[in-house]
Amino acid sequence: MWLVDGVVRATWEAETGYDYQVVSHQERYADGAGWATREVQETRVRWEPRVGRLTRHYDNLAAPALETHPQLWQALGGYDLSQATAPDAARTASGLVRLPDRPPASAWSEAQLAFREAAAAECRLAATADHIRAFRWEPEFSQSTWTLLWLPLLSSAYRDDEGILRPILINGQNGHVVGVRRASMQ
Repeated sequence: MWLVDGVVRATWEAETGYDYQVVSHQERYADGAGWATREVQETRVRWEPRVGRLTRHYDNLAAPALETHPQLWQALGGYDLSQATAPDAARTASGLVRLPDRPPASAWSEAQLAFREAAAAECRLAATADHIRAFRWEPEFSQSTWTLLWLPLLSSAYRDDEGILRPILINGQNGHVVGVRRASMQ
């Protein structure tokens, strides 16, 4: 996985939503008791337009480094990137490392989405809003730095009764196992 750092300068506009409570009444007909009214409290959202300028440095926004990233991520249950640590040379020396097949230029579209999501969340917080929608921006990116993050993935295989090799993948962070489970009398 790629981790991208960079500076974003942008003008933005969005609709920000603010929760408020409304008391209303609900009528029900109960068998034998007739009509009964009860008070109901509802949460509604008031939407307001907002505009602003943003200049921020963002660190470690994720972008896929492998073409098979979506399939692996879904099958393995994802990774908690906040627990990422630097690779240990002793542990990786005896294993294989899969190098990225997507250069940063190819992963830039996903990185831009990560920048956009981070900026939208920050704008929502700055506006002290509960919700944000229709976020639009015109960003300029600079000082981008790309770092390769190795995610722990263990692989193994077994031969079934017919001699077919069955691969198994294990998420090295959460222990989730993926592979074909075969039963055998042997």
